[in-house]
Amino acid sequence: MSKDAHLAAGEEEFKDARARVISTYAGRLVVQGDYSRQDAWMKAEAIFEAQREASDDVTGVKATLAEAQSPQVPEGKEAQAEAIGNDIYEKQKKKEEEE
Repeated sequence: MSKDAHLAAGEEEFKDARARVISTYAGRLVVQGDYSRQDAWMKAEAIFEAQREASDDVTGVKATLAEAQSPQVPEGKEAQAEAIGNDIYEKQKKKEEEE
């Protein structure tokens, strides 16, 4: 495998993993009742980026900020949050393929 092909494969792997995490967070936000699916995706994306930024913070302060915290699943709604997250992931993947 050439370097370019290896790099492209790594980028695709990262994009997919990123989309899965964001979808998981979005599903949790929807179940909490505060966000539509589209708004939840945007909020989850912001949380993901805040967490990435926090991972590079040597002081560790950014990881304690509210915007870097993973949304929690309300008790008893784990399956619902997972199902919504999976649906959001599939729709987002389809949207990206169309672009």
